[in-house]
Amino acid sequence: MLTGIDLKGLSLEEMEQLAADQGEPTYRGRQLFHWIYGRGARTFTAMTDLPTAFRTRLAEHTSVGALALLARESPATVHGNTCSAARMGERSRRY
Repeated sequence: MLTGIDLKGLSLEEMEQLAADQGEPTYRGRQLFHWIYGRGARTFTAMTDLPTAFRTRLAEHTSVGALALLARESPATVHGNTCSAARMGERSRRY
């Protein structure tokens, strides 16, 4: 049963398994992964190549959130050049 899963942060394999658990072919998980990470979709209605019933189940029990910023650090100087970076992580997930 899908309950409160944030799809942003799931791996390709996890999305394939999620699709299979819902009785969908695993390629639906690949489509979902592409919509979220490749096209940046934030709503299920935008995912027009997924079956309506599957999108409805996803919308009722999951979400497409944003990755959380874990830390912000001041730019560092390395060999006279200024560089900066952001470290991103995934929130804890429950299945």
